[in-house]
Amino acid sequence: MKPIHILLMLGTVAVWGFNFVAMRVVLEVFSPEQMAFARSVLTLTILLPWWKPFRRIPWQLVAAALAIGTGSFYFLYQAISRPCWHYFFFMSKSRQGSGWGS
Repeated sequence: MKPIHILLMLGTVAVWGFNFVAMRVVLEVFSPEQMAFARSVLTLTILLPWWKPFRRIPWQLVAAALAIGTGSFYFLYQAISRPCWHYFFFMSKSRQGSGWGS
């Protein structure tokens, strides 16, 4: 493997890891709903020039893809916007055998 490929992989990992820090900072200003909507609109805006209409895609498939794509990031933003004590509270309960996961 060439050194440029290793640098590209490390760069991708660094950008991907920084993305969670950036989401945490942005979620202090915007709600998870606004972030999920903004991500969907930004993605649509970027990909729209390459869009080619297909005639045989059922609308149910398009609706399911939009729901899954937007919904998964909505839940991710909800989880990131929660205070950290929720995680430690539930983890300590599950380790004691009286909470989740017991």
